[in-house]
Amino acid sequence: MLDLITAAPCAVVTLTQHGTLLYQGKIKGEHFLARPTKVVDPTGAGDVFAAAFLIRLFETGDPKQACEFAIVAASLTIEKPGLEGIPTRYRVEEILSPK
Repeated sequence: MLDLITAAPCAVVTLTQHGTLLYQGKIKGEHFLARPTKVVDPTGAGDVFAAAFLIRLFETGDPKQACEFAIVAASLTIEKPGLEGIPTRYRVEEILSPK
């Protein structure tokens, strides 16, 4: 599996409540912590993570920024049941913006 990870320009491995590993052409991945949250319904968190990651990567070209964005989106998703949990872009950016 590491051969596939290191062959790609970037690869992401989600670790549920343990965060995310981002690989960028190297064997050791960079760890991103999960956002603390209360789990109500974990269904769809991976799908939301993937969509948010790819959208942000397309917009910025920055895999690290895409990971941070996707982590917040996925964490918000699991705080409410079903489709209620899918966050708006505004909500994700609100959490990411420095206070």
